[in-house]
Amino acid sequence: MQHAPGGSFPSVPSAPAITSKPQSKPPASLPADPPLTTLESEIREHESRNLLALAAHQVILRVGWIFKVESVIIPTFVDAIAGPAWVRGWLPFLNRTGQTAAPFIYSHMLSSARLKSRSLIVSSMLLSAPFFLLAGTWAALGESRPFWLVPFFLVLYLVFFAAVGVNQMSFGAVQGKLIRPQRRGRLMSISGLVGSVAAITAAAIWLRPWLELPDHGFLYIFTTAASVFLAAGLMACFVYEPFGAVQEPRLWRPFRDAWDVVAHDASFRKMAIVAMMFSMAHLAFPHYQALAKGELGRSSYDLFVWIVAQNIGAGLFSALSGMLADRLGNRFALRVLGFMAAGIPLLALGLSQLPPEEGREYYWLVFLLLGLAPVIFRTQSNYVLELAPQEEHPRYLSTLNVCQSAPFLLSVPLGMAIDGFGYRVVFSLIALSGLTAGLLTFWMDEPRHHSVVVEELPPDAP
Repeated sequence: MQHAPGGSFPSVPSAPAITSKPQSKPPASLPADPPLTTLESEIREHESRNLLALAAHQVILRVGWIFKVESVIIPTFVDAIAGPAWVRGWLPFLNRTGQTAAPFIYSHMLSSARLKSRSLIVSSMLLSAPFFLLAGTWAALGESRPFWLVPFFLVLYLVFFAAVGVNQMSFGAVQGKLIRPQRRGRLMSISGLVGSVAAITAAAIWLRPWLELPDHGFLYIFTTAASVFLAAGLMACFVYEPFGAVQEPRLWRPFRDAWDVVAHDASFRKMAIVAMMFSMAHLAFPHYQALAKGELGRSSYDLFVWIVAQNIGAGLFSALSGMLADRLGNRFALRVLGFMAAGIPLLALGLSQLPPEEGREYYWLVFLLLGLAPVIFRTQSNYVLELAPQEEHPRYLSTLNVCQSAPFLLSVPLGMAIDGFGYRVVFSLIALSGLTAGLLTFWMDEPRHHSVVVEELPPDAP
């Protein structure tokens, strides 16, 4: 099968789209692997180096991330400058809007880039800018809390996650080009376990004493996060990436490109539905610490314990998902992770009904399971990378981002629903969506058991 240069769909009466369809059964014998091209041989020669460099990059990012954990640090900061649940409800919406819009616009440029690691380097460094600005503003204000601080923070939050979206898409594209599918789980396991140990160590040394300060040490926390993100960009410079083939210019048509993927790849459509159901469970992230604060009480030490528990969970579940994905495929890994995630809101509700001292003692289990969230998103991306040829990875990843983000339109109404109806009703519905996502994985295709075939796209619009 031949692909158009650059992985684009040329403006001709019809063009091939890549999709996956199941075979009735595996072939009796597999043909010999085709000989490697010069570019593939060069990539294979440096694969071990690149696996370690990318793992180190992810480890450093994990250390930076612990200083701005979405389930603890950021909601605590919002509570300090605002308060109501509907304000926290903006966080998931802005999070996913930034992660969706920026990659959606940028994906066509990344697809045609001959060196995709440059995008990884620049986007990693850009993660630091919003937090340097936030730290400087917080230091300048002192005890003052002007009315514009909340919208200013929300804008910076949106900009940060726009950079996150580009960074994650760039990492996926680099990984898809330089690391074979059977070793991507190993990359996830290494970066997850080592990253968790490094992040927890950093939290124990710096984060715990800062959280005990009267203002929770936000100046030190945000400055450190920004500095570490800058270091992650420098680490990405050690990735060895040979120049790709010269790409033909392609039209900038992100909506049409995304629609082509959804309309003509049945395997992707199934993944998209499952991803949207998983995203519903992510909407509750900013509210778990607020539930504990209101029902059980909360101290600065509790915040520290929850952050550590979440990072331990992320490391353990990264190792579990990586092992399952390499051996049994990403579909099976998503199924296991999905059923585990469905129990998080129910566990939080149950613990919140215990006597305060007892509930606080075990509430860290909620945050341990919240470590599933980044692993699930990463596993979804790895699944999608196996559906498409390398030159189409940015387009598939950006389209997946759109599908993952659609439920986040409900994040602000969900915060208002918590204010109006309480946590029990809302968290029960979120648990149901997680259970549904796990069940739907039985309907998904496993790319490693499928052949790649060609379908015809409709004619391009003039």
